[in-house]
Amino acid sequence: MKNALVTGAGRNLGRGFALELARQGHRVLLAGRTREPLESVREEILAARGSAEIVLLDVADQSGTERALAVSLASYGPVSILINNAVIRSQRPLLEMPVDEWRQVLDVTLTGAFLCTRALLPGMIEQGWGRIVNMAGISGQTGVANRVGVSAAKAGVIGMTRAVAAEFATSGITANAISPGGIDTEKGSWTSQGDRAAVLAHYEERARLIPMKRRGTVDEVAALCGYLCSDSAAFITGQVFNINGGTHMP
Repeated sequence: MKNALVTGAGRNLGRGFALELARQGHRVLLAGRTREPLESVREEILAARGSAEIVLLDVADQSGTERALAVSLASYGPVSILINNAVIRSQRPLLEMPVDEWRQVLDVTLTGAFLCTRALLPGMIEQGWGRIVNMAGISGQTGVANRVGVSAAKAGVIGMTRAVAAEFATSGITANAISPGGIDTEKGSWTSQGDRAAVLAHYEERARLIPMKRRGTVDEVAALCGYLCSDSAAFITGQVFNINGGTHMP
């Protein structure tokens, strides 16, 4: 049994990743800012006879994240699998976007992934085995109007993924990114600091453009993540895996 840490594990894709990794027999460390949704996921995992623990942290808080991860490492041992899933999906025209909001999007989505990766890499190096999966997105590959912060952060995640893959390619550690699009997840005001109606309209517009004429499922994305975290994916690193029903085919 390996330790797997998933950030933003309380809902949607984060929950799906946690359940998939628990099904594979790993102990899942459920990381997030709010205990209640993490408790719900933990109960699901325990009910299925899996193993899960809660790690309360805000990935945008450097000192808090480093302390929380240090406590987790001391309590549970090295983390072999890291899923950097925490994100803020700000939806706002560039000229209306406050600098503080821009910084928050980058702090959570990009800097948070960097902080978790930096904190957990030493244990992976010592073990000679590690899997890092970062959540990218179409926004970071093509750019999307009114999502300048998300587009910049996700493009940064892709660049970071490739740099980590290159730097640690001989260490038994792989780093890959998943770029989902058109996934059927819970949508609501939590996805944006802007207008809820605009957020929902954005997702509906995107859904109509999917060539497969359906949304993807959380389970489909989680299955891809599970494969990338397996021994079978040992020769795959530095890649961006698009899972979007044919919406974006680079």
